[in-house]
Amino acid sequence: MRNLIGLSVFLFLTLLFVAGSDAIPTCTFKTTCATGETCLFEVFQENNTHVGSCDSPYTIKVCCTEITSAAIRTSCVAGEGGVISMYQTYDSHAGSKDYYSNVVCAKTANNPVLTIMRPTCLAREKCVVSVYQENNTHVGHCDYYNTKVCIQEDFNVTITMILNVTEPNWNESVMLSGVATRADGSAIDTSGDPADVEVYLNDTSPPRKICTTDTNSTGGYTCNFTAPLALGSYELNVTVDDPTTGKTSSNTTMFTIKQKLGEAPTIEKTAKDIACFEEPRVVQNPDGTIEIAIVRICVWK
Repeated sequence: MRNLIGLSVFLFLTLLFVAGSDAIPTCTFKTTCATGETCLFEVFQENNTHVGSCDSPYTIKVCCTEITSAAIRTSCVAGEGGVISMYQTYDSHAGSKDYYSNVVCAKTANNPVLTIMRPTCLAREKCVVSVYQENNTHVGHCDYYNTKVCIQEDFNVTITMILNVTEPNWNESVMLSGVATRADGSAIDTSGDPADVEVYLNDTSPPRKICTTDTNSTGGYTCNFTAPLALGSYELNVTVDDPTTGKTSSNTTMFTIKQKLGEAPTIEKTAKDIACFEEPRVVQNPDGTIEIAIVRICVWK
């Protein structure tokens, strides 16, 4: 019996799960931060004011829920994100988080704080303070100036990746599909924007983009591609840009194309009853290599 040579692709489904809160930090001006609140910085007065560190002589603090720690550093450490920066740590003008060398760095229980300056904070964002201008500026209550320092929701994203066939052949059409959702279960819908979902395959260096698409109203996406021609293991990476918050999330999954031999030959007759003919053949493997294969044909009574 001749050996049957085929190709199998073994596919693995991976999910991106990160535990954590999906609450939006809320910041208010107070003389003393309550239990469960963290001081970001202090201000001399509520509007048209200078800023200082939380241990400055000022008496008004910017107190925020959901934030577990905050400190002024020359640069934020791993796990922290910048809120604003100061020229000095007391009686100071403020600037964007990258402007001055004294940066207010903060984090939640699970993620770095992420802030952005906008005329109006978006859904899933809340205002920390308002500023007269982006840099070298006074600050005020959120209703005072037209530019807001917006702090984004501390949420995590789940992106599923599912391949439609478990054993496609090389060069076969494959469909990747999945859903992108936030920690609160809401769908990430990118259909109203330019394509915000990208899928990469690492069969080249650097990996090549095989799909540019969108998620729909339920967070679903699809990507159709052709399995590589060569044997080996491959990684698929999908990134999703959330138009609501501007955050980018990603996930990866692996699949492997490798040889799989057919059924093991069985002995139907004893050797004296079998006549076999063998002939060498030059063959090219799917990975491009050349080798000699022996073709054997046997007959028996």
